[in-house]
Amino acid sequence: MTNCYWLVMMVGMLGAVATDIQPGVLAKEIKKEGHSPSKVLELASELVELERGADALASLEALFENEDALKQEEKVKGHYLLAAAMRQKMGQNPLAWMMGRGSYIDHLTRAIELDATYTPPYEELIGFYSNAPSIAGGSHDKAFETAVRLTHHDPLNGLLHQARIWSMKGKDDKALETFKEAAARFPNEDRVFYQLGMFAIAEQNYSDAKTYFDQGLALSGDLAQSCRYQAGKSRVLLKEDLDAGIELFEAYIQHFEQGSSPTRSDALWRMGLIYRLKDQPEKARDCFQRAIQLQSDHKLAKEALDEMG
Repeated sequence: MTNCYWLVMMVGMLGAVATDIQPGVLAKEIKKEGHSPSKVLELASELVELERGADALASLEALFENEDALKQEEKVKGHYLLAAAMRQKMGQNPLAWMMGRGSYIDHLTRAIELDATYTPPYEELIGFYSNAPSIAGGSHDKAFETAVRLTHHDPLNGLLHQARIWSMKGKDDKALETFKEAAARFPNEDRVFYQLGMFAIAEQNYSDAKTYFDQGLALSGDLAQSCRYQAGKSRVLLKEDLDAGIELFEAYIQHFEQGSSPTRSDALWRMGLIYRLKDQPEKARDCFQRAIQLQSDHKLAKEALDEMG
């Protein structure tokens, strides 16, 4: 499996940022004088979540000019946020990374030294080592070592990262073994079953994928909607249990929240595919048309409709 597959999957699982404040307002606010360290960190955290960490960098650096005056928890979070803001500012610029990589890693290492139980700097390091090219310091081995360290303090996330890295290294048997260990240790975590299902989909093992997504959905957790959609998709790919697939997509549309992905059009398109498999062309056509009404540029729905003539 490719790095890109796992990166997209993990980003998709992060969800939307829970703030109604515009990034530009936050960027102006953090530059005002007189904020307490905790307020600067709060504003910086929101900017980082909005991928606008570069706007917070100067304020964070100013905060650390007198690091000794900061509380322990402020130092920990500050070092992590400094690294995350640096990453966002450096972006895809190789020269910037050559000059800034050492400081970036130092901030993350310092955050972990100050509080080994704080998860974000581990995950930031794992992301860097997993996805950066080797010439820029990327290393699957270092990513895995960091994931093992994380497992001592956060077993669930540590195991999920280990499984992901095994897959990136081409060791899919090890990845599956680690996912199953996570499922055995954390049977009430829908994240485990969602990732197991996505792993099975990538392996074109649609029967196992269906089972895992159904298990995740039954837990009614934070990823219920994601599991619901993928459980329906698995039935489309298997071409079986189609009535249940229709119910799943109908429920997905019913519980849909604006801005979520996959979209309602995606669900309608897949529901149309099911009706086509069931030899119910009018219902299939209706689903494809509704998908296009909601999203006029939905290429797959348009292609499916054109195929019907």
